[in-house]
Amino acid sequence: MTRFFVYGLLTLGLLFLAAGWTIAGYWTAGLALLILTPLCLFLVKRKFIPTLSLVLALTVLTAAFGLWLKINLSLALLAVFCLLAAWDLDSFSRRLSFASAEDHPASIEGQHLLRLGLILLLAAGLSYLSLSIRFQSNFERAAVLAIFAFGGIAALVSWLRTKES
Repeated sequence: MTRFFVYGLLTLGLLFLAAGWTIAGYWTAGLALLILTPLCLFLVKRKFIPTLSLVLALTVLTAAFGLWLKINLSLALLAVFCLLAAWDLDSFSRRLSFASAEDHPASIEGQHLLRLGLILLLAAGLSYLSLSIRFQSNFERAAVLAIFAFGGIAALVSWLRTKES
């Protein structure tokens, strides 16, 4: 079931990004992303491991560059969310293939899908909230918020590294 979600989320992510570029008037970029979709699906089907990491990086860069060129923010965020979820589910399905029957892989898969769904729902809600709130800020406040954000990300990465060891 996880593989089905990987294919679906990969397709949706690239289609959202292609739609964003096409709506913004850059139909050649949208067409290139549409052509890239079956190629990526083929590589994932053939279990070429770096595919989703490369597609995720390409999607983030393409969405960021597209935002600079005024593509729709909602479509860019949806594309990044979908590909991030596909990337996570792909690595999870590879790890799950090593589970024995005694580990109850179906329940592990269900728990992971539930957690991923909650995280995506929370991310979508926070994105919507951040887009709907407007406030004026000076440079000093923005700089302090950026420092806190980078510190939080560094602490999260450090915690994840110690947890994996």
